Amino acid sequence: MEIFVELIVQILIEFIGQIVFEFLIEFGVRGFVRRRPQRKWNPVVTFIGYALLAAAGGWLSLLVFPEHFIKEAPLRTANLIFTPVFLGLLMSLRGKLLIKRGRFALRLDSFVFGYGFAVTFALVRLWFSK
Repeated sequence: MEIFVELIVQILIEFIGQIVFEFLIEFGVRGFVRRRPQRKWNPVVTFIGYALLAAAGGWLSLLVFPEHFIKEAPLRTANLIFTPVFLGLLMSLRGKLLIKRGRFALRLDSFVFGYGFAVTFALVRLWFSK
């Protein structure tokens, strides 16, 4: 039972870290976009920009937490598959709620961009963690 609880905690820590960083980036991007509302960015350029921000975020997270949160390799692989999908769905839901309330949704508030961000963040942590 203790091992099961430890596994759940490890997965939750990794997941929560990605959520927090994704929302921090969205907060910063939202402030940037408010100052330049007339500019329409190419979706490919936007995706690459979010991927670069996610890679930087993954690298910064390694400065604070240099070791894997999830100790077992098969679970790290499962995390790489499921966490980005869940975060993509979460961002998509957030985007739909923003639009429903009459607010502006960023491209990050969609499944594709949220997933791309989360998978890039997770890959950096997977490849460069100790």
